Amino acid sequence: MPTLLEWPRMISTNHNVTAFPAVSNDILPTVLDVLGIQSTHPSWTLDGISLLPLITDPMLAVRGTPIGHATGQVGDAFPAGFPSGGVVGPAPPQANGALGQHQLAWTDEHMKIWAHVEAGQWMYRLFNISDDWYEQHDLSKELPDTLTQMQRDLTKW
Repeated sequence: MPTLLEWPRMISTNHNVTAFPAVSNDILPTVLDVLGIQSTHPSWTLDGISLLPLITDPMLAVRGTPIGHATGQVGDAFPAGFPSGGVVGPAPPQANGALGQHQLAWTDEHMKIWAHVEAGQWMYRLFNISDDWYEQHDLSKELPDTLTQMQRDLTKW
């Protein structure tokens, strides 16, 4: 999703576009870092990262920290014609209890795993989002080891 950062003293017109993966969860850690302050609750985990290193070095290309995303509620339906398929797998912990999510995504550099409920089962799809921006080519069966490792990482998150 396109995002705009404006900070004229730090962001010049020479580096106004980047393909660096960032999410809205990165805003709070960035603001804290820019202000040089710590959270009043340092034991609370922040899902995002500070984008200050990217602001100071626009050539930065590696995030180094995966991006997790959860949305929807169990029972939500996908629209007709929505892509289906993937590999059947166990329900991740985020799908149970209070969260009750029906789709989860985990992006680590170039690879993205998408877990979703389809016909009552958890399905996992794997994409190389650097080569396949529109997520049309599911690699879950071609790269089972990558899929398994990303499932583990998603479960830990």
